[in-house]
Amino acid sequence: METNELTVGENSINNPTETPPIPVNAVLNKVLRCLLDWLSENNNNQKNHDILTALASESFKKIDKAEDSRKFDKRDIAAACGLAEGEKDLGSWLKWPEVEKYWNARRGNFLSFAARRGLDHYPHFERKTTPGKNVTLYWISARPLTELNVNGVDAMDTANLVHETGEHSNKKPESEVDYQCTQPGDIACIFLLKPWLKNGKIVLKGWRGWSVALPFIAIAIGILGIVLLAVALVGLGPVNNKAIFSSLMLLGIAYSLWILLIQPMKHLLEDRVICADGVESWREKPGQLELVRADVGLTIHLVRYSSSCSICAASVMVEKGHPDFPRRLVGRCAESPREHVFSFDRVTRKGKALRTNAPGVQR
Repeated sequence: METNELTVGENSINNPTETPPIPVNAVLNKVLRCLLDWLSENNNNQKNHDILTALASESFKKIDKAEDSRKFDKRDIAAACGLAEGEKDLGSWLKWPEVEKYWNARRGNFLSFAARRGLDHYPHFERKTTPGKNVTLYWISARPLTELNVNGVDAMDTANLVHETGEHSNKKPESEVDYQCTQPGDIACIFLLKPWLKNGKIVLKGWRGWSVALPFIAIAIGILGIVLLAVALVGLGPVNNKAIFSSLMLLGIAYSLWILLIQPMKHLLEDRVICADGVESWREKPGQLELVRADVGLTIHLVRYSSSCSICAASVMVEKGHPDFPRRLVGRCAESPREHVFSFDRVTRKGKALRTNAPGVQR
């Protein structure tokens, strides 16, 4: 029977009397039950959360089997997450450093949850590349809480910290993110715009260009007409409450049309990229409209820029920076959208932390 050597060794030091070995499976059973309950209570629909849940669930199903049967490769984890064979590029889908960062950012929360249940072990996520076929295996082991220091950091992780953050380290600083961009056509637009956004893009040339420009020209002329009518109501004839109220209503309509329809297109021409509010299908995550100079002429693309938070490994979506960063697009973390905020550069596709309290940012 497998035994938890670390626990036995600790007991032997504190108590000279021989203590019976603790079955590993029994300890791991409790740890996995607690982990699955915690993951269920803290479900945030994040990819890394799903990966942890799949790994814990599959491990729990094989709790009574040999240790090797509780080691899984990327295909096993993808299948447990409900992905079909070949649906995703598993190399880019499962990035273990991001999964570890996601877990480490939330491990303190889990430890508090586990303490209320009286657990004296915690789950440790491990991986190892097998020789020969060079397949990486992932599994969960149960380790005593005594291995953690007061900050909840593994002793092994602490030993590697200096090496990872040294001058020769290739690890990306926690104050930076790298954005990925979808291809035009990967994001579905609303039904009314499908004739224009064919394959996720529209070339502003010929009849398609005029079909985009003419409605906005008509709206601009309409706004001017509404403003002139509002002025005429007050400037001509008797000034009374009804005339003032009607004038204010017309000005409000004109202002709304300007803010909702004309101003976004003006910003697109000036900034080259804006949020695609209301353009993407309601089932889609937030996307962006991007103005691209191509050989065929100016083209508008419906795309989505996203990244993984370098602080907590949650998803980062590009959104409006208002109110703290007006007239800017920023990357906001799905888990901490007000604190984990990053700049957005569509040219370099990189971003830096905009909050002074983010790790790696000097006050």
